[in-house]
Amino acid sequence: MVTSSRFCRFPISVLCACNLLFGCSSNTGNASSSEATTCTSLVNDAPLITEIVKPESGPVPTGGSIANARYALSSLVLYTGPGGVRGSLNPAVASAVIEIDGDVMQQVGLVSGVEKRFTSTLKVSGTKLTTVDTCPDTDTEEFQFSASDTQLTISQVITEGTFAQTYSRR
Repeated sequence: MVTSSRFCRFPISVLCACNLLFGCSSNTGNASSSEATTCTSLVNDAPLITEIVKPESGPVPTGGSIANARYALSSLVLYTGPGGVRGSLNPAVASAVIEIDGDVMQQVGLVSGVEKRFTSTLKVSGTKLTTVDTCPDTDTEEFQFSASDTQLTISQVITEGTFAQTYSRR
């Protein structure tokens, strides 16, 4: 399983042990309903996605214009580089929904049965995407990204390779 510093936190501020986007907040699946909606009232109705590992180079970020929209997690891939590890002994399983409106992103995700919720501001510069959490914490994280009319892919280089999360526009 990926051991990046961020997964469900973009947003996806998407795995505390594998968390690229969905960060590690105190909002868990065991929280009361009022605590669970502190940062966003988004409903996570996305399907569960299982991480796959590919022994190839990660995607080259292209940047682009991130559309104001709601997105659902559709792919989790760890690229381990040519000749790298294939498969996964303990793949991450997650679901996530993010909503972007201008420079504000709300996100809700489920990783290994634990729900995470965040509100963040976004800053784009070329292919670099910076998230600054405004709820529940004030963490800052940098990613690479590619945006099209229908998808948003966020990636980050970690010890094991390049971890990429793709979100499909709803």
